[in-house]
Amino acid sequence: MNDFEYILSNTIRKDLAKYIVNSILPVPEKLFRYTGLKEYVLSDLTNNQLKPVDPSYFNDTYDSSLIIDNVNGRPDDYTFIRRIYENANDMGNYRKIVEKRKKLDFAIKDHFKNHFRIMCFSEICNDIKMWGLYADYNKGICIEALSKVMR
Repeated sequence: MNDFEYILSNTIRKDLAKYIVNSILPVPEKLFRYTGLKEYVLSDLTNNQLKPVDPSYFNDTYDSSLIIDNVNGRPDDYTFIRRIYENANDMGNYRKIVEKRKKLDFAIKDHFKNHFRIMCFSEICNDIKMWGLYADYNKGICIEALSKVMR
């Protein structure tokens, strides 16, 4: 399986979940989720569950954005490729490779945007800044979750 197939597979989700559960220690007994009273939140509460959400729902447009160095050209990759094609006097192929690489990078970003969901928690429930930023400008709720239940 190549890198792109791995990213598109369910294997990456399992590997990430194992990594997160096994590497974040110590986990507090209680975690809190600040949120507005949106339809999906009310459904979660009714069904006694918490579901991760699409990052486009976040109030910070740069929160959880994926940055891939290759989109803007990582010097160590592109400089090496460019030297090869400059020596061969064939810049047309260099440009084709760079465009293919950019398309792959954008496809990876698009896949993450469309298939990955995120849920954010805090260790405290009484932070006024968190209420303002994440709980619909102090009009939302703060949900208590037991970390043992989530594991």
